[in-house]
Order: sequence, then C-alpha cells, then structure tokens
Amino acid sequence: MGIALLCVVITYDIICQWSKNFRKHMQNYPENMQIPETTQVDVAIPGWHINGHGNGCRTNFNLSYMEGAGRTVGEDIETTWAGTNQLAPSVREMGPAARHDTLNDQWNGWNFRKIVGFRTAFFWLFNSSPYSKPFSIRNVVFKTLQRRFHIERPTI
Repeated sequence: MGIALLCVVITYDIICQWSKNFRKHMQNYPENMQIPETTQVDVAIPGWHINGHGNGCRTNFNLSYMEGAGRTVGEDIETTWAGTNQLAPSVREMGPAARHDTLNDQWNGWNFRKIVGFRTAFFWLFNSSPYSKPFSIRNVVFKTLQRRFHIERPTI
C-alpha cells in the first residue's frame, strides 16, 4: 500500500476558494492519487500572497497562525521562476521532449545549488541561534557585568 499520512498542509494562492469543494473534487482523481478521508488536510495561502486577500482570509488561511506549520513561506516553487525566465526564448522553440529535458536540467541544477548552500545557511542559522556558542559568550559577558553592578533586591 504505502505510507499513511496523518496530516497534509496544502498551500495555494487562492486556497480560500479552491478548498471549498476539495473533498468533492478529490473523488474525481484516480484512487491511488486520492487523499484518504482519515488524513487531516489543512490549507493555507502562501506568505507572499496572503496580503492580497481580505481580513477573513488573512485570519483563516494564514500560515503564520497555523499550528505545526512553523515559519513556512510556502512559495519556494515560485522562487525558481527568476532562474527559469532566461530559458524562455530557447524552450519556446523546442519540442516537448527537449523542453522537458531542458527544464528538468534547470530545476535539478537549482535544487543541487540549494542543497549545497544548506551547509552555509544552516551554519549561519546555528551560529545566530540563542543556543549557539556566540550567544553563550554574550550571556557570560552580560552576567559578568550584572555581577559588577549588582543591585540588592528585597526578598519576600
């Protein structure tokens, strides 16, 4: 069979409208592509598009308010467009197979560069974390200064 997912989060620019008939439309898909009724499906509008919606959508479909979504933007796929735009003059002249291969090569390269960049990004994130060594050094300096200028507080 496969893996049973307990929860799925779907982001889409107009999820506020698209999600209204989600379960009904799901019945039109082949059985192996359907999300089971037992899977909780949460929907949200991605971070860059949420401000184009009204207050109701900003309240009900905002990723920032969704439990378990963390600090997700939900628009990673759109960041590849800038790199793909330069291919437009070439791929528009190609046949379907060549276009498919060229775009696949572009996106595979994009993903490779992104994964290689994780090392630098995670190193930076780790070092800027409140639990990292630089923070600990700042904490030691703060506590040293705090002891020098100690103010007696009454105990209750």
